[in-house]
Amino acid sequence: MPARRRPLVRLALAVAFGGLLTALAAAPARAQLPPPTSALSAFATDAIDGQGVVVSWSVGAIALHSDAFIVFRRNALLSGDSGAAIYPAANTVRGYTDYGLANAGLYCYRVAATLGGQYTYASAESCVTFSPGVAGTARPIIGAGCNRFYVALQPGTAMAAIAARFDPSSAVVSLWRFVPDTGAFAAGFFANPTTPTDFTTLPASPEFEVACLNRPATYH
Repeated sequence: MPARRRPLVRLALAVAFGGLLTALAAAPARAQLPPPTSALSAFATDAIDGQGVVVSWSVGAIALHSDAFIVFRRNALLSGDSGAAIYPAANTVRGYTDYGLANAGLYCYRVAATLGGQYTYASAESCVTFSPGVAGTARPIIGAGCNRFYVALQPGTAMAAIAARFDPSSAVVSLWRFVPDTGAFAAGFFANPTTPTDFTTLPASPEFEVACLNRPATYH
């Protein structure tokens, strides 16, 4: 019976990524954002892995009951770029790591609260200069669900040891890597030790892996 569970988890992984795209597609346009307010404060800084920008936000009392928070990104050096939604976060989430930056640049972020399908509050912009490979000071924040994270440990490192680097480590449900040759995800770790995996040590490094978490966690 345990061998039957992996296809179901792989399906859940695909659904998680598909759900992210669906949520972004359903987000209202950025032009509808309300003016900046003290109800939301956003702060962007480079991640310690040098591969992304960590965006965190604080929420005032009047915005605590929002349905969700949407993270927006704008390339400040690109003429005419008004920004776009890049990540939908649940009400309890307060951070996100943007690993979608292919080029160096000056990137500006805003966070908006939604209620009943409408934007209610929005933060002021927080801008940061990003250069791939240049380490920052912030630990990556990995959200609940299945999201990418960057691993630069030695090949051969136990996947269980990588899972232990999350804080809290109990947030980790499973760890995966995408295999280009097969076009599929391979399982490297499950919190449930009875679930079979495809590999148990890190095959290559550095590279992006996928962590499926039951709540947000930082990675170090």
